[in-house]
Amino acid sequence: MYLNYKNIEETKLQNQQLNDSVIKKFGMLTNGLMIVDRSKVKSTESKRCCYMKLSDDEILSYIRKAASQLKRKPKMREVAVSRAAIYRFGSWNEALIKAGLKVNKRGNLSNNELLYILEERITSLGRIPLTKEFEYYGKIIERFGSWENALGLIGISFNRYKTKEQYIKELQDFSKKLGKVPTKVDCQRERFPIITYQRNFGTWNKALIAAGLEPNKGGSIYTKEQLIQLIQKKFNELESVPTLIQMEISLSVFKKHFGSWNKALETAGFKPYTQNKGRVYTEQELINIIIEKEIELGRKPKLQDMNINFNAFKRHFGSWKNALKAAVKKKNT
Repeated sequence: MYLNYKNIEETKLQNQQLNDSVIKKFGMLTNGLMIVDRSKVKSTESKRCCYMKLSDDEILSYIRKAASQLKRKPKMREVAVSRAAIYRFGSWNEALIKAGLKVNKRGNLSNNELLYILEERITSLGRIPLTKEFEYYGKIIERFGSWENALGLIGISFNRYKTKEQYIKELQDFSKKLGKVPTKVDCQRERFPIITYQRNFGTWNKALIAAGLEPNKGGSIYTKEQLIQLIQKKFNELESVPTLIQMEISLSVFKKHFGSWNKALETAGFKPYTQNKGRVYTEQELINIIIEKEIELGRKPKLQDMNINFNAFKRHFGSWKNALKAAVKKKNT
């Protein structure tokens, strides 16, 4: 889309001059928008080098000129060098600020501007961004109904469903990262999508077998007596009551035989952390308890879910919110 000036003939001439300049420097122009010829410019670094042919002042001059003729701040699609501006200054809003113009507020972005920002992010990354990498994801869902719909509108086909071969490769990579065959507890701790594998392969063990890994021992293999012995053995190794994470056995195994992890500890002759209200907890113990409670509940725990006095968390973390942050940090390390 070209700028719509009052004097049509003058507009055509100005646009042609601008387009000729852009084409000369960058290769081609599509739908009034400057596009780099990807066959000539393969890497992100090369693209930046290509854009360096325009100086900062030249880019800002185009933006100011468009603003002057439109009598308002220009939209990205209305300035042929907007891509150069984004590469140079990091974002369209930053380019507007550098040009001395008032920036758009997030809520005021049009549908086209949102799509343009998405397209620019894809160009910059060289791939489709993760939803957490795109600050306007909420707006995209609100305006277009889904991530896929928005991508489709900019001509990108996106299939969130992977092949079994892709899932197997990711599982093998995950196993290499851990340095062992992953258990369900590992998956819960590392946020690995175990449910997706169960849905695609039938069971977690079938997924492991498909990936050439040794299947986990399940509840049907462990006897109640064996689990008690394992808990006691872990206690002797650690010289402290083990946590569920340290056992590296799925919560479902203990639930099958004992009803809960705490009941398993009691049966093994230990007092669960959450029932020792009078005891003094270490910072690490509290973090482990939070992580285990999250695994048990399948969501982030609330303070009222914890059978521990708030002062215990306050003593080590200052607040419940900080305690949750410490648990998240521990899981991500």
